[in-house]
Amino acid sequence: MTVKAKRFRIGVEGATTDGREIQREWLEQMAASYNPAVYTALINLEHIKSYLPDSTFNRYGKVTALFAEEITEGPLAGKDGTVCRR
Repeated sequence: MTVKAKRFRIGVEGATTDGREIQREWLEQMAASYNPAVYTALINLEHIKSYLPDSTFNRYGKVTALFAEEITEGPLAGKDGTVCRR
């Protein structure tokens, strides 16, 4: 069975809750240089990993591609967002 690739927004330029600022250029650089053959990012729930195989905090997949694209709708319209493909 083939798994259909899903796209998820994983970051947006601008202020973070802890006072840092994510710059558009950083998102574009990440998307341009992401190579899963060098380092494969894994999708986890809330950055938590469990030592138990049947935990609810399991992995949800691997990031196979990364894209930077401008958000066109909603309250974040005009900002750059990073989207990953699983």
